[in-house]
Amino acid sequence: MYCREGAECVVPDDAIDSILTLRSRPKWWSGLAGLLRVVNRLQNTGESIISRMLRRNKIVLFVGVALALSFAVLAYWLFPVSSLAAPEWEVTVVDEHGKPVEGMTVRETWQNYSVEGIGHETDLQTDANGRATFPAHETEYSVQGQFLGTLSALIHFNVHGSYGPHAHVFAFGKHFEGTATTGEYVTDWTGHPLSMQSRIVVRPGP
Repeated sequence: MYCREGAECVVPDDAIDSILTLRSRPKWWSGLAGLLRVVNRLQNTGESIISRMLRRNKIVLFVGVALALSFAVLAYWLFPVSSLAAPEWEVTVVDEHGKPVEGMTVRETWQNYSVEGIGHETDLQTDANGRATFPAHETEYSVQGQFLGTLSALIHFNVHGSYGPHAHVFAFGKHFEGTATTGEYVTDWTGHPLSMQSRIVVRPGP
């Protein structure tokens, strides 16, 4: 609305239309508008709450997975696990002519130099075919124990010069003796394979 000097005030047509439009609205219009504004605010608030909950859930999931992995690594590091200490070992004892020798004592020795200060041994007697079979042996130790034992052996210069599991077999008796060989060397099992077969040739001993 504007007024001229010495004249009446004039209201523009578009302003009149706006006024008429406002006056023509029913009374419930303002209530509906207010309700829509409330619904819109609630929707925005709900989306914000859901967004925060999703972020929190992701954080909780990440922390849970991290804790589970940490516990698994700790358990693997500290708690004893079963491990093969010596394989199933089938031994055949023969004399220099390749004839099976019955009644020979066959001894198997084994030790894990990383975790054990004392070795183990067991004896068997050969049968009529000169055979003796040792069952597999298992032991339990933690990864931490293995690691610390190896480290200690390195620091103190292990007199055996060995680390980890080792096993050997040899035969003696009746004034004969011999040991299992691989080529020109004494057979030394160091953790694999799971089973062994050896042929020991015994010769007259001292």
